[in-house]
Amino acid sequence: MINNNETIYRFSEVLRITGAKRSSVYKWIQEGHFPRPKKIGPRAIGWNSKDISAWIDNLPDCDFPKSSKTNAFPKPTSQSTSEGGSLL
Repeated sequence: MINNNETIYRFSEVLRITGAKRSSVYKWIQEGHFPRPKKIGPRAIGWNSKDISAWIDNLPDCDFPKSSKTNAFPKPTSQSTSEGGSLL
């Protein structure tokens, strides 16, 4: 049963929300790492919004470098700008 705080996401919405590719979602479903969709029509599937939110909430946090001296984004070298391309 769906209450007022839930909605059904179609595949395109799930891809937009998660930032994943279609093939990745199918792979994750097969591996048991992503919620299975519900059949909402003869040729339509959808995901409960709460299932997608719970999946996002359970993703691990990223590990960023702890040292402030570590430069995660190195400055471009003169070689990369001399090839005629712009970095912007």
